[in-house]
Amino acid sequence: MYGEHSRADARDFASYLAAKAYKARNKGDPYYVEAAVAGVRDGDSYLCCVDLYGNQYQTNVLTTGIARMLCPPIIDARYRPDMPVEDAKAVLLDCFKALYARYSLADREVALCVVSEESVREERAVIDIPYNFRGYVHKEDIM
Repeated sequence: MYGEHSRADARDFASYLAAKAYKARNKGDPYYVEAAVAGVRDGDSYLCCVDLYGNQYQTNVLTTGIARMLCPPIIDARYRPDMPVEDAKAVLLDCFKALYARYSLADREVALCVVSEESVREERAVIDIPYNFRGYVHKEDIM
């Protein structure tokens, strides 16, 4: 069906997406997208980024867009390769808090996708922004 595979996996999809993006780029009409592709097969996890030029790179941790500028310090301080899913979600929510604090035009509701060998689950979470920061509460102290 899909070459030597009986069904396509995340690696195959990332390669296909990279080839399509590269072809579109060469025509002078690139797809302006930065795609994160994730999957698990036979216990082997895969996380890859495909950019508008057709480049793809595999990594353990991935940020795209504006998060690429703001989130690496948060992730670097707390990421462990063997961390439980709940801890990883907490790190992601902290990243979204930083993004929302900087660019507050977005909605406070985010979707987190958990990819496992059995399924892909989407969970919704609402970012709780505390407004008890000293600069918000005691404005006369900072002016």
